[in-house]
Amino acid sequence: MEEFVGKVFPGGILAVFRKSGVIHVEPFGKKSLNGENVDENTVYDLASLTKVLATAPLVLKAVEEGKLSLSSRLSDFFDELKNDWKKDVRIYHLLTHTSGLPAYYNLEGIGHKRIAVLRLEKEYEPFSKAVYSCMGFITLGFILEEIYQKPLDELAKEKLYEPLGLNNTFYKPLVYSVKNIAPTTFKGIVHDPNARALSGVSGNAGLFSTAVDVAKFMVSYINGKILSVQTVEMATKNYTEGLGDGRGLGWQIKRSFSEVYPNLIHDGSFGHTGYTGTEVWYDPYADCGVVLLTNRVNIEDTDGSKRLMNEFRRRVGNRVITQCI
Repeated sequence: MEEFVGKVFPGGILAVFRKSGVIHVEPFGKKSLNGENVDENTVYDLASLTKVLATAPLVLKAVEEGKLSLSSRLSDFFDELKNDWKKDVRIYHLLTHTSGLPAYYNLEGIGHKRIAVLRLEKEYEPFSKAVYSCMGFITLGFILEEIYQKPLDELAKEKLYEPLGLNNTFYKPLVYSVKNIAPTTFKGIVHDPNARALSGVSGNAGLFSTAVDVAKFMVSYINGKILSVQTVEMATKNYTEGLGDGRGLGWQIKRSFSEVYPNLIHDGSFGHTGYTGTEVWYDPYADCGVVLLTNRVNIEDTDGSKRLMNEFRRRVGNRVITQCI
């Protein structure tokens, strides 16, 4: 950790967990290059961890509640799509990043953002390949709000974080007067441009939390306390074999070689990363998981820093897994 502080990120927090609970928490470095030391309660911008800590579990809760199914079509929720190419795109396609939607579309400066997303053109034939798509998860956020007639941040708080007692996990931390935040380019405002364009609340990004809260969420998740054990089993299978990326229902599934995940965790382990320098993964075969939160983008964001970040993730993960087993 000390080797990478100041080069790739100002600091961060590592948390290690098993099914039995959180077993190790270690802050390191500073909140910003010349800032205060990181502590266990420092709040980080989770970036795309939002997809697996908010949006995907909320969608799967809606499936458990009978509000929708994985086979539900987009045209079931949006009348304007009944004659559009997306009419037969399923919830399943959005969760597995196989929908045909583009990876990214800039919503900044666009007046009717939901309309803009729903009108996106097809980039490839649905389920012909897996293409990681923020737009797919933004769409899932819109669907959740349509089903429950509530904003996504309220839904996540009500259905996920409050029942688990996770008081340091939220969208829009400044609304809660949170001060202990590690800044990205901003402090307390989401780094992701599209989440910012959506007022800080989006299906693809926007969530803030501490490493301890994320680890507690994961312990509850793998123990069937958030979703049923059956649903968790379904969510963490690889549905995109032969389509490129290994994808579950929201989760990235480790295959034989990965540029991001540790070399020594088992194939079939699942996790996710976030652009700001965040990560979570769990190896069910070793019963060992890691939460790693940093604010990589607080230092100059370059291709070189991204490569070093992935090297850091692999090396720390390899060290942790060998101590876990």
